[in-house]
Amino acid sequence: MLRSCFGFCSVSLLFALGCGSSAPPTYDVKGSIVFNGKPAEIKTINGQKIGSLRVWVVKQDGADPLVQRAATVNNDGTFKFEGDTKPLAGKHKVCVEWKDDSAGPDKLQKKFDEKNSKIYRTFPETKEINLDVSKAEG
Repeated sequence: MLRSCFGFCSVSLLFALGCGSSAPPTYDVKGSIVFNGKPAEIKTINGQKIGSLRVWVVKQDGADPLVQRAATVNNDGTFKFEGDTKPLAGKHKVCVEWKDDSAGPDKLQKKFDEKNSKIYRTFPETKEINLDVSKAEG
């Protein structure tokens, strides 16, 4: 009985040690969005956000194409990909949407959405994304 318990425990321990996380690596990325050289600010009324500024990347290559990661965006247009939103390694399309009213139209006229954005970055080489969305190429 003792021998079989030892065998079971040994196999269980080996299995647990050998089965580490197989999740692909992700990378810290931060940045900022400006419009005509000024921070792209999220519209607020009485300190409450009524607008939105959304930044996300869409993987373009590798085994996981079209995987999206969205950044946490601050009121001043700075952003950070953190936690589960960090981008995977590889080439990504960078997308931006900016609204004065969360339900309203995109102030950038969808120039930087998934279909139209021409901004690409490769991770982990890129650590910071700074875009001027008043320019077609960001």
